[in-house]
Amino acid sequence: KIRLFNITDSTITAIGNNTSMDSTGGVGGICTVLAHFTIAASKVFAVQYYATSAVATIGLGSATSASTSEIYTSIQIEKIA
Repeated sequence: KIRLFNITDSTITAIGNNTSMDSTGGVGGICTVLAHFTIAASKVFAVQYYATSAVATIGLGSATSASTSEIYTSIQIEKIA
């Protein structure tokens, strides 16, 4: 499960979907969260993942070892005003 957490206010801003991952890191899913919200002042946010079990050596998935950066999270923020 994934969520967007407002660290400044210690509140959950948005909760995303569940997914199932293979414990070996070979098969995975995609967690998504979509939210529209308003903030009135500067805030600190974090994208947080929750897992019922984890494998310390592979974290959010096995590396591709393709000599490039590994990307496990992408976020898009848009100011609408």
